[in-house]
Amino acid sequence: MSTPRTVASSESGDDVLNPTNSVVASSTTSLMSNPKYLVWIRHLSSLTAPILARVINCTTFAQVWQTLANMHMAQTQASLLKMQLQTTKKGKLSMADYIQKMRTISDNLSVSLTPASDTELVSHILSGLNPDYDSLIDSVYVGGSSISLEELTNLLLNHEARMIQRLEIDISINIAARSGFNHSHK
Repeated sequence: MSTPRTVASSESGDDVLNPTNSVVASSTTSLMSNPKYLVWIRHLSSLTAPILARVINCTTFAQVWQTLANMHMAQTQASLLKMQLQTTKKGKLSMADYIQKMRTISDNLSVSLTPASDTELVSHILSGLNPDYDSLIDSVYVGGSSISLEELTNLLLNHEARMIQRLEIDISINIAARSGFNHSHK
């Protein structure tokens, strides 16, 4: 039968995992019974296998708790980033700025160890577009096969350029029409 890991106190006051059911009473070699042993063993035994795997090499309970806190913070951050990825809209951003913003969110998800796939990113980018892009969105979905992020980026930038060009032509026509209207009524 193997001896379970137990708790001892280090010089810094942190509880240290110790292979015996005792603690060092002082810097001498005398040992005394460790009352924290059963409490900490209950805490450790309640951890799931994946979490236990993350904390198994911790030598102090302070490290265990810090590791658990970091894991929780990373999961919370990843959830917030996923929500941001799902709810970000193009709005008045240029297409290049919008795609860059979405890629940045996706890159931050990758750093938090929960990356979004290119397929997910393509879907989120498309869902954040305004109705001016409905025809392009329909053509992407009608195609049936998945589109790469680079292909989507090129399509969206070209679509935006055509929309800007049409707007500039419409403005020029309106200016010319008003100018001609003003000259004919003088």
